[in-house]
Amino acid sequence: MAITRLTQRKCKAIAFYILTWVAFTLSASALLTYGSGNGFDSTRMLFMLQLSLLTGLSHAIYDVMILQDEMDKRPVAAALIIRSWFFLASICANLILCILIWDIDRSEGLINEAALQHVQNVFKQPKTHILIFELFMLGHLITFIRSVHKKFGTRVFINTLLGKNQDPKEEDLVFMFIDMKHSTEIAEELGHVKYSNFIRDYYRLLSNCCEENHGEIYQIAGDGVFLTWKISDCRKQARPIDCFYDFAECLERTASESS
Repeated sequence: MAITRLTQRKCKAIAFYILTWVAFTLSASALLTYGSGNGFDSTRMLFMLQLSLLTGLSHAIYDVMILQDEMDKRPVAAALIIRSWFFLASICANLILCILIWDIDRSEGLINEAALQHVQNVFKQPKTHILIFELFMLGHLITFIRSVHKKFGTRVFINTLLGKNQDPKEEDLVFMFIDMKHSTEIAEELGHVKYSNFIRDYYRLLSNCCEENHGEIYQIAGDGVFLTWKISDCRKQARPIDCFYDFAECLERTASESS
């Protein structure tokens, strides 16, 4: 059975969360170990690898499976509080699981009185509190990076961080402009609130289609969007054309589901 594009996108998103967690966590652990002057600690690195894998998977389950890899539609304050509590709960749960796995006693099993006492002692240490806080902030950072990546594309985000957008540079790109027809009449018919929700879903679908076809959102102007592709990405496949028809198909499917 062929894998659908939705499944492919979810698999890529899950891989992004897990690999990003692993990369950031191991890099930070390696730097802290180097800075302490105690040399390379392979045991700590393996422990952090296990912790980052579990935490990245938890993050992916929340964003990809629960939120369906879409923007959280709840109020900003509520979404931030819920996500923060989820991060704290998942980090603590995964940390406890990793401690129990590393200190497992085959004769007494995974959970026993001595193991639980060890977990309690570990959570009383200040360095554990610092680790939880660092992972908590890392979770929000990865969420931000993923949101920017979905909206604008990886290259735009990296160029913005490096300040390359401040220096004019000529590039050969494939350019496509998508504009909503009769947007003023639609806004008057729907009203401000419904039209705002409509535009949100419009950009969400377009962003997904652009990402699937390896494009980048160069600029958003009202209800119009400027999309670009590298010429090398379009030599063997007409990605802009595919993006256009994919977007049209998504709009038709969404309209049929709403009616």
